[in-house]
Amino acid sequence: MVFGWGKKKLDENEINVVPKEKHILLSDISNILEEISSVRVKTIMAEVKTFRNKIDSNRKTLLKITKELDGDTLNTEEIDHHLRRLVDRGKSDVLSIIKKECTKNLIEINSFDDVKAFSETVTKMLKRVGDSLGRHSNVIHIFAKKYAKRLKDDLRVMQSDNKEISVLVTNHIDLENKVEKITESIIEYEQFQKSLSTLYVRKDNAEKNTQKLIEMNKNIIDEIETLKNSKEYTAYLKIKEEINSFLSVRLEIKNQIDSQFANISRPMNKYIYISSLDKLQKKLLENLINNTIDVLTDENKDGIIQILEAVIKNVKSESISVKNIEKSLNQLNQTISLVDEFIDKINKCSQSKIDAENRLSVFNYGNLEKKELDLSKNKNNTSNMESELESFDLETDSITDSMSKSIKLIELTLNQISAVHYVIALE
Repeated sequence: MVFGWGKKKLDENEINVVPKEKHILLSDISNILEEISSVRVKTIMAEVKTFRNKIDSNRKTLLKITKELDGDTLNTEEIDHHLRRLVDRGKSDVLSIIKKECTKNLIEINSFDDVKAFSETVTKMLKRVGDSLGRHSNVIHIFAKKYAKRLKDDLRVMQSDNKEISVLVTNHIDLENKVEKITESIIEYEQFQKSLSTLYVRKDNAEKNTQKLIEMNKNIIDEIETLKNSKEYTAYLKIKEEINSFLSVRLEIKNQIDSQFANISRPMNKYIYISSLDKLQKKLLENLINNTIDVLTDENKDGIIQILEAVIKNVKSESISVKNIEKSLNQLNQTISLVDEFIDKINKCSQSKIDAENRLSVFNYGNLEKKELDLSKNKNNTSNMESELESFDLETDSITDSMSKSIKLIELTLNQISAVHYVIALE
């Protein structure tokens, strides 16, 4: 329950003043903030000291009123003794609280912390006094009516002064928060500057490395072109064509061999099941049937002829059944007679291919292959480096944008606490 003083309505006429504009460097802001804070603290301390004196004076007035009230019997002699007891109790409580609160030593104002402590002390004092008067409002207004208005007026004045102090404290705390915000933004901006400087160094190194790779690629391409335009490379390509032609020759030989052995495939396949060949001869027979050209060698010649003669013997004895014995025998004998010719053709083709391959040394293809591999690797590295440069540009734009926002925020906050309109000029 509140003792019943009202709120004072304040009419403020705002005068629009265009602040002066001043260009400053980021490095100047620290001193500006220190100066603003120092001036504000001194101003607040001076104003609060004045309020302190007024409040202290009002406390003395309260004590004077309570002294008068203490000596007044309030004409309670003729009222009911129960009611008189209530009045005396209320009067005693009010006098006790006011004396206790108004005789405490007030804090001396030597710093902003003292200002906050003083505001808190006065707020508690006014609440306790107000609560006491509120609890005994009826007693005071009915039996001590001539004191009620004086107490209310004095408390209203102190409350108004304390509200002014609270506004000063709130405004200064807001100032401190803005100063801290500006300081943090400056630190953030300086971090952005460091990051940007580091990024510029990395980007410069990346650009130099990219340029080196481009030059290397150009040199390697020139070297490859020189190698490919050489007469040795031309000769190498012709030899490669010659080697490739031997594949056709070998295929032709293979077709001839396969055609001849296809004529005797029936008795050859049957011979596998009735022969008593050892493991090596049986393997030779299987390869002769399935991959003839690969086993027609000088080393296998005798073994092949033995196998063919054994097949002839079994056809003659009818151990191997064929549709036309005479025809099969002729084809088997013909195949035996062609074995030397087939082996000779295979050997000549293989030797010609080997001779051609030996002539490939006219050109160091390994050197060309290495340069082409180096070129491929360098192109990949160049592509990766160019991608890295693109990411550097994006990162640079992002940091630059953040720096611009930091500067705008610093300017905005600084101009909220200063009468001078500051414009930050970047160094």
